[in-house]
Amino acid sequence: MVTKKRAILANKKQNKNKRQKKVTKKKEIKNTFLQNFWYNRMSLNNSLFFWGLSSVIVIALFLGAISLFAAQEVDIVVNVNTPETPSGGGGGTGTPIVNPVVPPSVSPPLVSPGTQTPGSGATTQPTPSTPGAQTPTDDEKPSGGEVPIPDIIKKIQAYFEAYEAKDIEIKNQEKLMGDDVFDSKLALGDVLFDLKEGEIVKNSLFSLISFLTSILAFYGIYFFYNSRKYLGYVFNSKNGERIANAKIELRSFNDKRIMQTVITNKKGKFWFKLKDIKTGNYYISVTKLDYVFPSKYWMKKENIEQSIYFGDKIKISRNKFRKLKIPLDPLIR
Repeated sequence: MVTKKRAILANKKQNKNKRQKKVTKKKEIKNTFLQNFWYNRMSLNNSLFFWGLSSVIVIALFLGAISLFAAQEVDIVVNVNTPETPSGGGGGTGTPIVNPVVPPSVSPPLVSPGTQTPGSGATTQPTPSTPGAQTPTDDEKPSGGEVPIPDIIKKIQAYFEAYEAKDIEIKNQEKLMGDDVFDSKLALGDVLFDLKEGEIVKNSLFSLISFLTSILAFYGIYFFYNSRKYLGYVFNSKNGERIANAKIELRSFNDKRIMQTVITNKKGKFWFKLKDIKTGNYYISVTKLDYVFPSKYWMKKENIEQSIYFGDKIKISRNKFRKLKIPLDPLIR
């Protein structure tokens, strides 16, 4: 009877230990996830960081050069041959100026032979009637007709395909004759147009701010990474395998107060933020399910290297700390 009760109590105790192990394991997994998120996921090596930073700077300089090139105001003058001014005909004035807005086409009024134009003393001479009222096509346009501004812009776009019509502005406008602004010999004067500043120039300030923000972000990650000091790793004393998810506590040697707590990554490594630690004496405690610290197996060895740690007092400062190799003995079931 007594033996049966002892067996029941032992069974209950065993089940209780199993439940405690499951709870402890869940807590370790949760702590490991949080620690890996903030520490191990950001553990970039210096070379990778500087390569990435250099690439960002080179790309930013390249985009900046393109911005400066696009920001330059480009004035292009197209010289065309000036035709001879036809003689005669009612005392004509100088070359008229074409307004930027394209006027609607208006048919000229018919003037009867022998009538007098208001405001002048001269009598208009009869002109021969022109046959046909059809609108000529592009191929049939007379060379002496006035070229509308939209057609001029289309001709400019043919030479500068990267610019849209809204990016071209006619600055010096003369009366333009002929079908092709660039090639016609029946055009009057010069065509001066300006390629407007692109949208990238308007947003150059925002681009600069974004670039500086990205640089600061990279430096923030770098300084955060450097604020953590690699202190060592934890391994199995029997086979030398690295131990992940081990809980490392840095405690004050005098009052046993916990200063920092970290979790080893999948390679068994751990870090501390030494900038938050005052110079003084400390010790490290290690906790891992199914393992024992300090290692009694390694204590029996001879010629133990100095980096092997068994829980003794260590001196830590911001700039000086010896890297540790912490062995743990596995429990034998």
